[in-house]
Amino acid sequence: MRKLNFSKRGFTLAETLITLGIIGIVAAIIMPMMAAQHRERQFTTMLRKFNSQTTQSFAKNNAENGEPFVWALGEANNPNGAIELMRLLITTHYKTIENCNADGGCWNDGEIQYLDKTSSGLNLGTDTSYATARIIDGTLIATHILDGSCNVSYGTSKGLNRVCAEILVDLNGKKAPNQFGYDTFKFYVTAYGFFPAGERNDTTTPFESHCLSSQYGTGCTGWVIQNANMDYLHCSDIGWQTKTSCKNIFNYNHTNGI
Repeated sequence: MRKLNFSKRGFTLAETLITLGIIGIVAAIIMPMMAAQHRERQFTTMLRKFNSQTTQSFAKNNAENGEPFVWALGEANNPNGAIELMRLLITTHYKTIENCNADGGCWNDGEIQYLDKTSSGLNLGTDTSYATARIIDGTLIATHILDGSCNVSYGTSKGLNRVCAEILVDLNGKKAPNQFGYDTFKFYVTAYGFFPAGERNDTTTPFESHCLSSQYGTGCTGWVIQNANMDYLHCSDIGWQTKTSCKNIFNYNHTNGI
């Protein structure tokens, strides 16, 4: 007859509880990281799609109506010009579910934050020099005239040499954090096309000082469009002349946003 070995046993209750506790701690660390990375990928995809579609709408409108300096945009901060720009580039080409003109109702009533979570002083819920709208995917859009004659220079490239207006987008609508470089981004409408703020040749909101240093976030758009990531939130050793992503994304250092 085979002799039973009673020395073999399973886990004790204490050991099981310790194991479950360790799993819970690891999950508590990993899950927020994975959720934040998912949001960043989602925002990146949305921003690049908006850039592509609006570039196309600019080209189509340019062919139909001429160059931007003949679009009757008016002087700086002109609300009627902002409304006209919204019509020409956005509401004519996107499925718009809400158009608030210059009344501010479409945008969150509160000041947009910089990337370091300080206030930018800009409240698009009350600033009537901006026209605002909301498109079908929930993105909020604001248009603002800088110079209807397109004689403002924001960079060293031909594209940024004659800037007419700016367009702001908030990718998750009125939800928090309403923060430049995280869910809110800036573009320029120029005499030569539609350009993201903070691109390589931008000298007004350059990536290095208006995004990478985590101060303003107003110069992050070009990085996201070109490199398809928001790694400036996690590491500081990236740049146009160095590398375009973090060495190890698992060295997670997310201190901004939600």
